[in-house]
Amino acid sequence: MTYYTGSKTTIEYLELARRMLPKKFWGEETIVTGFIVAGAKGSYLIDVEGRKFVGLTSQWSTNNIGNVHPEVLEAAIEGLKQYGFLIYGLNLHKPVFSLVEELP
Repeated sequence: MTYYTGSKTTIEYLELARRMLPKKFWGEETIVTGFIVAGAKGSYLIDVEGRKFVGLTSQWSTNNIGNVHPEVLEAAIEGLKQYGFLIYGLNLHKPVFSLVEELP
C-alpha cells in the first residue's frame, strides 16, 4: 500500500501548519511530532516521505488492535452507511442501546 503522494515534503507541510493552523495546537512550542502522517497500517504510521514509525498511542481507540484493522474498518464503514456521523453523547441511536444491553 502506497501512501506517499509526493505533493509536499514534511518541511512544506510544517511550514503550512505554522502559517495556517491554530498555534494553540500546532505552534512551534506545542507541536509534538516532526513528521506528517500520510497513512497507517497495523502498528505503523507512514509519513509523507514513506518512512515508517511505530505508533505509540495505544490508549487511543483502535490502535490497541492496530491501525486499519479489517474488522474495525468494516464496522466503521457499515456504521457510516447507516448513520452517517452521530455523536453518541448528543444523539440516541440503536447501537448505543445494543452496547448497553451487552454490558453487565
